Amino acid sequence: MRDPDSATPQQVTFTVVDPPYTGAAYTAVHRNSILTGGSNSPTREYQAEPESSSPLDACTKTCTDLFGGKMPDNKCVLITVGVLVGITAVLIAILLPLSYAPLEYYQYGFRRRTTTGSVDVSHVYGNGGRHLIGPDHEFKVFPADAHFENFVAITVFAADRLQVTITCSFQYFLRPDQMHLLHNNYDIHYRPVLRNNALDAIKGASTEFTTRDFIHQRDRVKVALFNAVRERLGGTCCEDNCGTQGTRPCYDGCRSHSTCSEGDMGLFAEVRYFQLLALRIPDELNQRYLQALILVEEQQTEELRQEGTIIRKDTDRLAEQFANTAREVSQNATATSTKIHAEASAKAQAMVENARSDGLKLMYTSLNIDNSEQRASFDYLRTLRTSSHVSINVNFKQLVAMNGLPQS
Repeated sequence: MRDPDSATPQQVTFTVVDPPYTGAAYTAVHRNSILTGGSNSPTREYQAEPESSSPLDACTKTCTDLFGGKMPDNKCVLITVGVLVGITAVLIAILLPLSYAPLEYYQYGFRRRTTTGSVDVSHVYGNGGRHLIGPDHEFKVFPADAHFENFVAITVFAADRLQVTITCSFQYFLRPDQMHLLHNNYDIHYRPVLRNNALDAIKGASTEFTTRDFIHQRDRVKVALFNAVRERLGGTCCEDNCGTQGTRPCYDGCRSHSTCSEGDMGLFAEVRYFQLLALRIPDELNQRYLQALILVEEQQTEELRQEGTIIRKDTDRLAEQFANTAREVSQNATATSTKIHAEASAKAQAMVENARSDGLKLMYTSLNIDNSEQRASFDYLRTLRTSSHVSINVNFKQLVAMNGLPQS
């Protein structure tokens, strides 16, 4: 330490024991001595100031202390930087894989901090994959596939104040653009809320139809129940981008998505499908309907029986008409055939007789037979010769030669 009376201030590192500097390292700056309290001995006044040093200086000092001050400062710096880089690389290798969280293809997810449990609903992660969300985060998952709800044998009241038991089911999907509202209102416990609201909508819509409508107009009842459930769970707001090419059409009467408020979105779910399954009416009413159906069937049976009798009589009449017509045609054809045959035979006989007469005339002229008796005899002989029962011979010998001896 230099002389305290020197003009250059001294810098001394010391430890202050009294508060508020207990345990802290300071640099004491020596100032000119002043005399106080009337004492002849000089008194030094010091001002304590915090020592300023960078982390690199501290690391260098630590490294120097570890090696007993025998290592150069630049080498200590290199070692310190290498250690820091190694530690950083190890931390990255450990923390980076922990920063990825998986989602299945059938899941949506919000990012949730594991230490505090707070959920970030500003962004919806979905449709599977691994996402970089940080080591202190995980996914709070929601189903991205269809939610199936079944109502088995529920009792509803028809418009005629009779109880009807129906079984139905429907399927709905969560809307990704409205999941933050769903989470803020119902968290992950939304399914009982949506189920109860759907049941209430079904019971309310059933009062618009009579029991007869449930039986005879089943399709119209199903459409009305579907619309009631869809409007209760999905609201009156159109689906985002509905009606464009490649998407589902917009529902009738829905409001434009850009003008919808939270109150128009229902319970933030989209109901796509609805099935009306079994239907059962009260037993007494069922018996009445069955009896009415039996009477209708019996009436139709009697009408068909009478109609069959009339048709059979008409068929017999037509068959008789056709038979008479056939007989008439057959008889006319026979008579016409007989007439034609007779006319043809007469014409043929006339032609034969004319030809015979002409032949005889020619023969008589050629043989110069002009006596009528000779002509008659010749004609008689020609007739006998053409007969199959007469045999003409010149004498007895010729007869025996041609026919043999006559039998006695």
